Amino acid sequence: MSRGLRNNNPGNIRNSPTKWQGEKTPSTDAAFKQFISMAYGYRAMLKLLQNYSKLNGCRTVSYTHLRA
Repeated sequence: MSRGLRNNNPGNIRNSPTKWQGEKTPSTDAAFKQFISMAYGYRAMLKLLQNYSKLNGCRTVSYTHLRA
């Protein structure tokens, strides 16, 4: 099983100071967020993509938009 699925984190959101609803604490993964269910992982991923769109004007998922 992939790391994203094991962590209920399909977006592979990296650890950061941001606290997400449904985040598993304490986490056993030093690099990526872990969620208590896949539903919370999808929610966080969608919220993150919405924020990219609002803050950066992104309309598509593209590696070039995520760098910087």
